[in-house]
Formats: sequence, C-alpha cells, structure tokens
Amino acid sequence: MFGLALEKWKFVHKLRWKNGNIMLKRKIDNYLSDYYRKSGNALLITGARQVGKTYSIREFGKTFKSFIEINFIENPDAVGLFKDAKGSADILMRLSTTG
Repeated sequence: MFGLALEKWKFVHKLRWKNGNIMLKRKIDNYLSDYYRKSGNALLITGARQVGKTYSIREFGKTFKSFIEINFIENPDAVGLFKDAKGSADILMRLSTTG
C-alpha cells in the first residue's frame, strides 16, 4: 500500500533570485524534500488554486533522473490506470505497460 499525507499550506515563504528572476520560495519546497527523504511514501498535496502546488512539485521532480506527471484534468483517460488498483506495485506495473 502507498501512504498518503494531507497538508494545508501557507505557500509563500520568501523571495529568492534565480537566473536574474525573482522566484518565490515556498515552505512546501523544503517540506517535499524532507518528506521524501524521511518516508519515500506517496504524498497528496491539496490547497487553494494558483498558489504554486504544481510548480513546486515539478521543480522537485527535476531532482530525479525520471519523473512522471499524471494529470487527470489534462488526461482524463489516465483515471483508468488507477481504477481497481491493488497498491503501488500494481500502479507501477500498469504505468510501465502503457505507451
């Protein structure tokens, strides 16, 4: 089974500079790294619209050799991959057999 954690965020922490652009440093950025390092479990992120959830997760994903984003809004057919799944191993097997 895969673990889920629900958290509510105050997303904006402070500003930082990156390549001459102002970037928002969000509290979630450090939390994602710490959570993954300590548990390695799945994490469900919820929160208000337009606060940077997707951006932070995509940036965190860049730290891995491989990163897959499954967006049910942009790709509603992906819901079938998770229907009746028995656990994370089942989901990974289904993902590996899809093109």
